[in-house]
Amino acid sequence: MHEILVFIIQMLVIFFFLKGFITAFNDEKKHINVIDYVCMNDIWDRTEGGQATIQQPKKKKPKKKTVAAPQAKSKADLEKDLLMKDCEQALKKLGCNKQHTKYVINDIFSKHAIKDVSQFIKLAFGRN
Repeated sequence: MHEILVFIIQMLVIFFFLKGFITAFNDEKKHINVIDYVCMNDIWDRTEGGQATIQQPKKKKPKKKTVAAPQAKSKADLEKDLLMKDCEQALKKLGCNKQHTKYVINDIFSKHAIKDVSQFIKLAFGRN
């Protein structure tokens, strides 16, 4: 009984699908005009004669590249950069990976005024 009911439902679904497909196929108002969906409609102007004229693309002005003049760093900034690089090399030699090294350097230099590498290592590996 169950199989017969499933078969009847399948036949009804197929029947209504085919009926809708055939009625839509016979009705010209429901047909899709492919030319309406072609991307080239934005570029071409259609004429009634079936010929198309192509619009010339607008010429773009080249952008001017502005290069910022490098600012001279003060002696204190240069010394701090060198100290940070030395601390980074020390952590790498002690076995820290790159991501952890950057985190530790940024954390300690933002919280403390570091004067030398030994002070940095004490703060980095010491317990607070």
